[in-house]
Amino acid sequence: MSGMLRRLREQLRDPLMVRGKQGYELTARGLEIAEKTRQALLLINDLVTPPEYEVGKLHQHFIIMASEFSLFLILPQVFRQAQVLAPGVTFEIVPISDPPGNVYAGNVDLGMSGDTLACVEGEPANVVRTQVLFSDRFVGVVDHAHPLNGDVTLDQFLAYPHVVTQFYGNARTVEDNFISGLSQDHPPRIRVPSFLSIGPVVAGTNMIGLMPALLVPMLSSTSALKTLTPPAEIVAAPLRALWHARYDEDPAHRWLRALIVDACAVLKPSGGIPPQV
Repeated sequence: MSGMLRRLREQLRDPLMVRGKQGYELTARGLEIAEKTRQALLLINDLVTPPEYEVGKLHQHFIIMASEFSLFLILPQVFRQAQVLAPGVTFEIVPISDPPGNVYAGNVDLGMSGDTLACVEGEPANVVRTQVLFSDRFVGVVDHAHPLNGDVTLDQFLAYPHVVTQFYGNARTVEDNFISGLSQDHPPRIRVPSFLSIGPVVAGTNMIGLMPALLVPMLSSTSALKTLTPPAEIVAAPLRALWHARYDEDPAHRWLRALIVDACAVLKPSGGIPPQV
């Protein structure tokens, strides 16, 4: 190994690894090469792995990154269809954490995200594919005794402390997807890692939470809550599928994406009146 490292250092004209406080660490050039090597190995693996074309004989494990919206409203239909059509397929759902980055790194096979993806730059922006699956509007969720009712203006919305969803590994809160920099200009009182955490947190307080309308009926203790129509700045948000370009023509991955599109096609978006709970 030391001989190989020496030859690499000579060839690339960089030490690649240096001793640090926690042992050896990669140099900037080493980190760049490591990531590009990872991408190359993923592509090579796809080339040498023969694709499965018969869905019924497919044996594959899919790792999907999804929030509660996808897990509760879309993916159950996908799982039911897959169990009938491809009983050899298994699934693993992991929580939202930088979907573009994890798709690019090959840590997940597919991401389902409502993020704007405005911060995706560089090589990931070139190879991470996206497709809009569904759109749902967001509603405010508050305690049943909250002084606000019905439609609220932006000034009213900002007059109360907020509970916001911020998924692990994401620099932005969900609110920031609608109003850029809102969490800096109007710091939230509480940040939670999931939409369904909002209900129990706002109950008995004057705080406001924001979540997809179709998830509201799934909140616990709904009798203690009511919904608000948020300000016009908060519009319906698209849910996107994300995958790596190397899966564009992969038959198993195309089959999975088709199942997800079909499941979204039968999901009815919430109407113009927020659901009352």
